[in-house]
Amino acid sequence: MLSATVTRIRTSGRYAQLFVTATALVVFFGPVASLAGPVHEAEYAFSANATTGSVGGVVFDEAGATLQAATAVLYAASDSAMVTGAATAADGTFQFDKVAPGDYWVRVTFVGFVDYNSDVFSVEAGKTVELPRVTLMTDAVMLGSLNVEAERDIIEVKPDKTVLNVQGTVNSAGSDALELLKKAPGVVVDNNDNIVVSGKSGVQVYIDGKPSPLSASDLAAQLKSMQASEIDAIEIVTNPGSKYDAEGNAGIINIRMRRDRSLGFNSTLDLGWAQGRDARYNAGTTFNFRNRRVNVFGSYAFNGGEGESFIDIYRVQGDRIYDQKSSTRNSGPANNFRFGTDVFIGDNLVAGMLVSGMINDANWNNSSLTPISDRQTDETVSILEAASNNDGVRRNVNLNANLRWDNRAGITSNFDADAGFFHNGNASFQPNYFRDPSPEGGTIANIFQATSPTNIDILAAKFDHERPLAGGVAGASVKISNVNTDNRYGFYQIVEGVPQLDVDRSNDFFFRETIGAAYANWAASRGRFDLSAGVRAEYTSSNGELTAFKEAQDDDNVTRGYLDFFPSGGVTYKATDLHQFRVNYSRRIDRPNYADLNPFEFKLDELTFAKGNPFVQPQYTHSVSLTHTYKYVLNTSVSYSYTDDYFAKVSDTTDVSRTVLTTLNLSSQEVISANVSYPYNITKWWSTYTSVTGYHTRNRATLSGDRAVDVSQTTGNVYHQSSFKLPRGWSYELSGYYNTPSIWGAVYEVDANYSMDTGVRKRFMQGRADLKLTLTDVFNTAPWHATQEFSGLYMDVSGGWDSRRLRVNLTYNLGNSQVKKARQRETSTADETSRTSG
Repeated sequence: MLSATVTRIRTSGRYAQLFVTATALVVFFGPVASLAGPVHEAEYAFSANATTGSVGGVVFDEAGATLQAATAVLYAASDSAMVTGAATAADGTFQFDKVAPGDYWVRVTFVGFVDYNSDVFSVEAGKTVELPRVTLMTDAVMLGSLNVEAERDIIEVKPDKTVLNVQGTVNSAGSDALELLKKAPGVVVDNNDNIVVSGKSGVQVYIDGKPSPLSASDLAAQLKSMQASEIDAIEIVTNPGSKYDAEGNAGIINIRMRRDRSLGFNSTLDLGWAQGRDARYNAGTTFNFRNRRVNVFGSYAFNGGEGESFIDIYRVQGDRIYDQKSSTRNSGPANNFRFGTDVFIGDNLVAGMLVSGMINDANWNNSSLTPISDRQTDETVSILEAASNNDGVRRNVNLNANLRWDNRAGITSNFDADAGFFHNGNASFQPNYFRDPSPEGGTIANIFQATSPTNIDILAAKFDHERPLAGGVAGASVKISNVNTDNRYGFYQIVEGVPQLDVDRSNDFFFRETIGAAYANWAASRGRFDLSAGVRAEYTSSNGELTAFKEAQDDDNVTRGYLDFFPSGGVTYKATDLHQFRVNYSRRIDRPNYADLNPFEFKLDELTFAKGNPFVQPQYTHSVSLTHTYKYVLNTSVSYSYTDDYFAKVSDTTDVSRTVLTTLNLSSQEVISANVSYPYNITKWWSTYTSVTGYHTRNRATLSGDRAVDVSQTTGNVYHQSSFKLPRGWSYELSGYYNTPSIWGAVYEVDANYSMDTGVRKRFMQGRADLKLTLTDVFNTAPWHATQEFSGLYMDVSGGWDSRRLRVNLTYNLGNSQVKKARQRETSTADETSRTSG
């Protein structure tokens, strides 16, 4: 019987060590910054400098709404030389500090609006110049040509995140969301579709600010059903602050969907076809209507066709060698939908609702052939022929209600109420035949079927508030979420063609978790320094209950309750207008996925099993990073992270023939990483982006039986993309990545691999039509290979999929092309949704 009750408060002696390290890095800024140019000692002071002044303003559109992310640039009046620049904040404000006395003017720009140029004004020492209200007017000439393009850099490197603008890249055409993540800078998708950033796999995937609660396989299926035509951008946040849920030691990847970006009526139609070994096709549409008082938006996407993948497993265990070759074919349509509305009530209040979901009928058939031979004589003693025919269905509906109040003077309040419902069903039929290879040999049949429906219900609510405080901005929030997971597994032996329930292998696992959270943070600017600090508290109460179909005196139950604190903070030092330095610290948590806690044993095939572990503890990660930014685009960063109770999937043996994949807590994981990312325009027609990441990972543990694990690996990843603007509306793109050898899970050593994509793009019909033709994985080098040798078990594993494909994609835009910034909001179930991945 499994029974445990745990209550604890987590703290760590590493806090002091890491904070001291962070402080030392800040102190180090002084001499390092001097390399960038002369900086006087007085410029380090937090108090206002009496020898300089400042300039500020607020930007509105013609409807009276503030504009976020407009560009404001300060120019010297004498020669119109650029002095400094800034992007407007969420409330439309911008500020230039440390401006030397003199005469200046300001230009404000935003795509789809007429540029604003201020009058010349004077800055005096010790004083602040507040510019008159800046109102940007719609560019009627651009609208008349119906050729307004909100062109953004394909890659945007920002101080707190990196953004891949999907609609700007040719090679995204026809890709799904998981394939796009493989092309995102610094992101690696491993052989099991797990997402790795900076050497760590604890990445939380958000969709429009809402984390997915799906298992790894279900999350991968959801991402594969989302087409590039639905996605606006992918944001990679490697060191989130306290306002984010504490889940995810490698940070957050937020997939922003296309929506509400235009005034009036706007719609897009997308059609795509991909041909590899098999054909796949997709179609989709997005629409929105927006005026001063209401915004209605929605999208629908369909994805169909067939695909194929393979996995080969060579296993040496005991006195036997198992040489398995298997392939899987999948088919079935996938549908994604979103519908929402925002109602603008007066000048300060916005109410919104959003309904989204997916309907995915996934069918896949697996066939494998496994010769089993004697290790000493190399003689084949048996041959296993196995198949698995699976009929799967995935249903998901998410509901969100949102209310946001903004007084336009820095005080905002936001309330979200959410509900999410997930149903994953699978029925499998698995015939297994052991054949004796000798002339007089016979056949032993073992035929079974299984059903494994999973239902996940999520309810959550949160309230956020921000206001000016002590010369900065303070924020606070409270949140509560409740998750119920019901996983029923029915195992049936087929006897003379009739299924019979095997009560010894059938069970019902119910898991309930409630998390209450609150955070407070504060951010401010003091001279050349930007400061931020915050702390998040989360109390988790959970109960996992395993009920066997066979009557028993005791059922398995694990109950936990624990309180955790997650501090975070950062300091940015602006040494000059060209050089910035930033140091960040955060503590984060990764809780086991719901499926990993189910202690029952699932039969994958006759030789392979998977089993959950209800005693897996959460893992806690401390991270500290130092980043240098040059000219606002070239980022160089180094980071260190230490994870306590690191958990990973481990392949272990239970007898002479069986292998069981389960999740175990190891002792620790240490990761040291460095990254350089640089978008650079070589000429007006040739733009590039290059990202180089290196990290050293070390996993340590002592498993049962005093079996030691001490695996380390230094790994690198290089991503490059070149885009060429050609005459007559044509463009060309070449992109690719290279991964050096790495570690997967706890002990698998993965070989190097690489991939290259290429494509062309043509715009016509006055910019309304966009045709893209791409070839993915040109050299068919994306498939992977890994080995493991641990505790008497040797495994040599390789796999791949239909990665080389020729794709054609056509997009047609309807309606108004006037560009306007959309309202982006994050729902309250972001973290819970991500943990449905396993």
